[in-house]
Amino acid sequence: MNGGIAFDNSVSAEGKTVIVTGATSGIGKEAAWEFAQRGAKVFMACRDMTKCEEARREIVLGTNNKYVYCRPCDLASAASIQEFVARFKSEEPKVNILVNNAGVMESPQGVTREGFETQLGTNHFGHF
Repeated sequence: MNGGIAFDNSVSAEGKTVIVTGATSGIGKEAAWEFAQRGAKVFMACRDMTKCEEARREIVLGTNNKYVYCRPCDLASAASIQEFVARFKSEEPKVNILVNNAGVMESPQGVTREGFETQLGTNHFGHF
C-alpha cells in the first residue's frame, strides 16, 4: 500500500478523557473536535476563555457531544497550570490522552512570571 496504513475513521474514543491545550483554533481545535466526534470527554485547556467558549460551542453543536469543557490554563504561568491540574484532579480520576498543542510563535521578547524567556517557558516548560 502506498503512503502507509489507511486512516481508520471508525475508532471510538468513548469512555476516554482527553485534555487538549491550545484548543481554540488550528490543530488544537481540530483535535478537540475529532475526539469529541469519537465520543470522548474533552477538556479544552485554553488561555482565552472567550475564544474557548466560542470553539466549544461549535464543537458541541457540530458533534452532538455535550461533554466538552473549557478550562483556563495559561502555559506561561506555573500558577495557572497548577490551578488547572488541581481542578482537573478534583473533577476526573484520570486522563487518558493529553494533546500538548498550545504554543507561542514569534512572541514579543519577554519573560514568563517565573523568569523564563516567553517562547521557551510556554512551548517547553509549560507542558511539564
